[in-house]
Amino acid sequence: MPLYNPPGSVNYDDVQGTQIGTYSPVLSNLLNVAETEIFSATYFKYGNFVTVIWAFRVRATVASAETSFDFTVPFATDFSGTTRMAGVGQTANPVTQQAGLFAANSVTDRGSFRFMSGVDTLIIFYGNYSYIIQ
Repeated sequence: MPLYNPPGSVNYDDVQGTQIGTYSPVLSNLLNVAETEIFSATYFKYGNFVTVIWAFRVRATVASAETSFDFTVPFATDFSGTTRMAGVGQTANPVTQQAGLFAANSVTDRGSFRFMSGVDTLIIFYGNYSYIIQ
């Protein structure tokens, strides 16, 4: 059964260039990372605009230190500056409350996630980022 679209709404199945799917990010350039696991990564692409929603966990090697990793994006692009991607990731645990920043890595043309580790235990992050394919 097709989804109901009220009059005046957009049926994304009919919009040229729209894609929704999942992908498996490949991580690299790990800094202060002892363990990671990606639970899910879902993308929405409309024309050349991409948004990714994902869940992952990270365990820092050392608490109270900068922690980061780079990751592949679902659609390759030229990240000529760190402002070419924006997003946030946050934990759901009120005890280990942490937040991090998604940004572009202009050297590797990959995304980057950075946060200041408060603990050296596994932390689950939920987040999203967006970028424009250049």
